[in-house]
Amino acid sequence: MPSSNLSSSKKNMPMQKSDRYCGAALILLTLGIFFLSVMVFSFNPQSPLGILSACIGVLLTLGSILCFVLYNRALKQEAQQEKSNT
Repeated sequence: MPSSNLSSSKKNMPMQKSDRYCGAALILLTLGIFFLSVMVFSFNPQSPLGILSACIGVLLTLGSILCFVLYNRALKQEAQQEKSNT
């Protein structure tokens, strides 16, 4: 029975900062891969639209790397806060 209380309390917890960074990183990575694979080759990769799509894909991928770094930092801070609270 205590596990059901634990799961219900987790449902009511607000979304942590690390969770938001992880979600944003995964979305940016997915969009970056989409732009670098589908969008670049739907246009001619040597055309201006293909080059623009490649630039957007690279920027999205770099944004996902930044979000993963922020996710790692936030996760460490949350672990330290939890350790200091106990």
